[in-house]
Amino acid sequence: MENTTPPPTHVAPTPPPTHVAPTPGKRILIIDDDRYNRDFYQELLQDAGYSVDTVENGQQGIEKMESTDHYDLVLLDIVMPVKDGMETLTFLDGRKDIKAKHGPIYMLSALGQESVLENAKKLGSTGYIVKTDVTPEAFQRKVEEILKTPFTPPSV
Repeated sequence: MENTTPPPTHVAPTPPPTHVAPTPGKRILIIDDDRYNRDFYQELLQDAGYSVDTVENGQQGIEKMESTDHYDLVLLDIVMPVKDGMETLTFLDGRKDIKAKHGPIYMLSALGQESVLENAKKLGSTGYIVKTDVTPEAFQRKVEEILKTPFTPPSV
């Protein structure tokens, strides 16, 4: 008589996740004058389940922040026409009522200049992402990590 019992199978343990899971429903504002960057980051983040608004300069970003109840994250380019990232941060530094409604502001820059980024931090930026140093996957992971980190807005 032949044995019909199947051989034992080995089930490998599930490996730990290699990235932080997205936080769906979070709102992100991208302020960047480069249309390609805006569209690319918007599509990447929307595909991950985020709600994303984009504008092309700091003045429009300030107006969007004034008229919107809450963004969980603001990604702000440094070099832009009309009102650049540093001018935008300077304005927002004087308007804590606007900053208090929103999550952290991270600088998006092709520049890796420490002095510029340190000045941005003094004006209220929480951190920065050097656009030329990250792959799309690394960018998405960075955003996911930022959104998982507790943030306390400045008091008014």
